[in-house]
Amino acid sequence: MAALATKVVGIDFSKNALSRAIVNTSLQGVTNVELRLANARSIPYQDESFDLAYTRRGPATANLKTARETHRVLKHGGRFIEEEIGEKDKLNWKQNFGRGRNYPFKESMSTVPHQARSILVMSEFSGALFQFS
Repeated sequence: MAALATKVVGIDFSKNALSRAIVNTSLQGVTNVELRLANARSIPYQDESFDLAYTRRGPATANLKTARETHRVLKHGGRFIEEEIGEKDKLNWKQNFGRGRNYPFKESMSTVPHQARSILVMSEFSGALFQFS
């Protein structure tokens, strides 16, 4: 992603994840990346700071507060992409690694997309395109 952008900002609440990201960006010679320890409930950037917000298995639609924070830091007309893993992937992680995100899970994927959609709409995201696979 950094190769396609002028500047990339990455936040994570995990010091371990940030340490790995710092090593990876250094090994790849990437110089346009800023990495910060932060929480999605309180993103340390001004309103309308970003053209794109991307989260991979992240908490952006975990609740209304994190969705509103994501919306707050996006520029007007900015884009939001959230990549989540499904139940089969969660179970696969559990079987392969002995642990998994949100495992054991209680909700089925048939309810999760509707919850995410509702949270995004309540967070004032407009013109949203929802694609769930």
